[in-house]
Amino acid sequence: MDLLPSVNFFFHRLFGPSRGSPGKEPPQISAVTEDITRLEKSIEVITHIAPQKVPAKILVKKLPPVSTGQLQNIPGAKYLANPCLIGSSSGCGRWALDFFYDSLAQTTQKKKITRIGYFGDSIIALDKVTSFIRTKFQERFGNSGPGFFHMVPIWKWLKHRQIALHGREWETETMLFPKRKQRFYGYGGVLARTIGPGASTTMKIRSGANTAPTRMVAFYIKNSEGGHFYMNVDGKRLATVNTRGEKGLGSMHEVKFAHGTTFEIEAGKGGVLLLTGAVLENENPGVVVDSMSLTGGRLIHFSHNNPDHFAHILSQRRPDLLIFHFGINEADTGIEPEYEAKVSAFLRGILKRTPGLSCMVAGPSDKVTKKWGEYKTKQIIHYIIKVQRKIALESGCAFFNTWEAMGGEASIVKWYEHRPRLAIGDLTHITNAGGDLLGSVIYLELMKGYVHFMESRP
Repeated sequence: MDLLPSVNFFFHRLFGPSRGSPGKEPPQISAVTEDITRLEKSIEVITHIAPQKVPAKILVKKLPPVSTGQLQNIPGAKYLANPCLIGSSSGCGRWALDFFYDSLAQTTQKKKITRIGYFGDSIIALDKVTSFIRTKFQERFGNSGPGFFHMVPIWKWLKHRQIALHGREWETETMLFPKRKQRFYGYGGVLARTIGPGASTTMKIRSGANTAPTRMVAFYIKNSEGGHFYMNVDGKRLATVNTRGEKGLGSMHEVKFAHGTTFEIEAGKGGVLLLTGAVLENENPGVVVDSMSLTGGRLIHFSHNNPDHFAHILSQRRPDLLIFHFGINEADTGIEPEYEAKVSAFLRGILKRTPGLSCMVAGPSDKVTKKWGEYKTKQIIHYIIKVQRKIALESGCAFFNTWEAMGGEASIVKWYEHRPRLAIGDLTHITNAGGDLLGSVIYLELMKGYVHFMESRP
């Protein structure tokens, strides 16, 4: 006879096997792939019947009254919230993602390159998530190259699936931990400074990568002690760039070439170089996805980049959609009292200073705590989602609920238990397979919005 059932129950819950996650099973990649295939077939139909000229001003069919801030009803979209930026009695004049979708429509007609800047914490390290999104967009709309790169991998685990990046003799400073009064960290949030002779950055196409750049752009900051650098393709020098002069808000230099496999930025002798990144693209209309992982980063860190400088760099890079995928680091220590005000000011500022730009905030992935033998999503995750969603929608950005897309409550455990594993044993970070799965869901949701955009045009 068990005289102490409550005591036995206590120790079973404390030391016994976990009951696992009460959340949903991860999305099945096969099911998501089937949904993508069906959706892309509908895109082909829409593109075929679309008018030859895309209107310069975004137009929509006459709809019932829509208030500014009201969310768009996108058929089939489960995790994407797209707010109205200009509401009226005749419908919504512009939704948050309209500029991006209009750019895709023009890309379909071979009129322009559509650029996506994807910022994230460790969730996109190793090009996870972004690699799948890049591949799918480029398969559908055309391949315009691998995109933007820092001058040196600031962490060993930061890699790109198409390009091998190697830098030496650079000293880096990030906007995560600013040291200078004038905070100029460029597009990717990292400033590289030469620390000796022989500084260089080499970008080499990986074996089997489907990319063929025909232009290279270097972003740099002039200074009174500036030196010069060379831009080389396959060992051939195409340009010598002098960086000495008044600082300004940031400069760039572009070289073009017919083909190449190895691209180099090489420091000359003497002077101090301040570079913030490089771009590899081709001129064929298609899509570019810039993957910029800032491991340890939080959304509030973007307030450390000089706003005038950042807006200037955006005018040079000309992205059509910026995605900010952060939150897992905020879950470690909570969010600052000034978090909402600073992030809102940053998002509102870039939209005001950069006409024709869409933006989206992607919320944090799941993070769990274990109590009485059962995994539960940490309460701070729910709070971060609530705050980020509010900031995004009120600032004029779309919002993607990563936590719900993963399966909701304690879903990271299910991702770890899945075969192949979608998450690693720390129950925080996702694997490459998990990145492909999450990337497929994000791509699918964005494309549902695109189909709705195309169907709503007059």
